[in-house]
Amino acid sequence: MSDNPDTDAVRSYLLDLRERICETIQAEEWRVRFHETPWQPTRGGQGGVRPRMLSDGDIFKTAAVSFSYIQGKPLSPPQVANRSELTGRSRSAMGLSLAIHPLNPYVSPAYGHIAYFLTEKDDAAPIWWFNSDFQLKPHIGSPEDAVRWQNSYTQTGSDGESQAIELHEMEFEEAFSLAREFGNRFLQGYLSILERSKNTPYGNFEL
Repeated sequence: MSDNPDTDAVRSYLLDLRERICETIQAEEWRVRFHETPWQPTRGGQGGVRPRMLSDGDIFKTAAVSFSYIQGKPLSPPQVANRSELTGRSRSAMGLSLAIHPLNPYVSPAYGHIAYFLTEKDDAAPIWWFNSDFQLKPHIGSPEDAVRWQNSYTQTGSDGESQAIELHEMEFEEAFSLAREFGNRFLQGYLSILERSKNTPYGNFEL
C-alpha cells in the first residue's frame, strides 16, 4: 500500500511490545533474569539486532525476544520477481521475533514474529506492508488450549495453531491498528495457556 506510513510509530510499538512480553515472562521467574545482548550491527552497519534471552528458569527452559532493524538495503532481483512495482527500490525492515520454550510439556512452546517492511524510490510514493505469524508447537495437545488460542484471534481474520496475517491492501493507520491488535493478542492468548497448564504434574513419560 502506498500512503504515508509512520515508521517511528511502528518502531515505538514493537519496542513496547517487546517490553511487555519480557515483563510477562519475567514475572513468572524469580531466580533468573533476562539478559540483553548489546546491539549487534548487520554487515555494512545498516541495521542490527538486539536480542534478550532468559534461560534455565523454573517455568521457562529458554525465552528469547529480539528486535531487529535493517535500513536501506536494495532489493535483489529474486525479491521483486513477483512484484514488479518494487523494482529499483530500497527496503527497510524492522520486527520483533520470539521463541519461548517452557519446561512443562503441557505448556506449548511458542514461536513468532511481527514485521514491518518499507520500500522507497526517488520521486515515487513509499510501498509498505506488515507481516505477522505466531505459532504454538505443542508437545502434548490440548483441545482447551487450542480453543483459547483461536479465541484470542477471532477478530483478526486468522485461525488455527498458526496465527498469520499480511496487511497491505488498506490505509496505513488501519493496517497498523490491526498489526497492533495481532501482537497484543499474543500476550492475551499465551498467558491464558500458561496460567492453565504451568503447574500440571508431569514425569519422564511426558518429556
